[in-house]
Amino acid sequence: MDVIDRIARVSAVTTAVFALAGCGEPELTQAEQAAQENAAIAAVEASQKPPAQLVFPEIITFEDIEANNLFGAGCYMLPSGEQEGMLALTDDRMGVIKLDGELHRMTVDAGSSEQPYGSRGKYDGKEFSLRLETTGEPIDNGYETLDYKGTMTLRNGRDEVVFQQDGTIQCGA
Repeated sequence: MDVIDRIARVSAVTTAVFALAGCGEPELTQAEQAAQENAAIAAVEASQKPPAQLVFPEIITFEDIEANNLFGAGCYMLPSGEQEGMLALTDDRMGVIKLDGELHRMTVDAGSSEQPYGSRGKYDGKEFSLRLETTGEPIDNGYETLDYKGTMTLRNGRDEVVFQQDGTIQCGA
């Protein structure tokens, strides 16, 4: 009887193990399984996305302004610690940056925040979007312009930050 009892016990334990194994996760519907698979695929694709290609805007010179008739009221970004050399120029119609010697024009985003002198907080272009964000109270610098502390941000077509600079946003006529 000893052998028979052992076989019965092993059989009972084996049956219990298989029964417990069947009590795990409930079976997924096809929609739930597809959603899990799509989430896993998206996670793998996100991990394989190349990092954003950083850009470094160049100074917009007076010659650039003159040659492209970019005169008028608006705002421009001065790099931190600089009083000359615009990295971006904005008005009520467009924003302009310079990359690799070429001016890139962006259209005003009419739904974005209003900035001084008719400029806006956001401009959209083919390759980039430009945001100028002013903070704090303006300082009247005595030259018919107001100086704000602010940040310039460029984003690529995937809405990734490719350039960001703190500095002075100067607005005037």
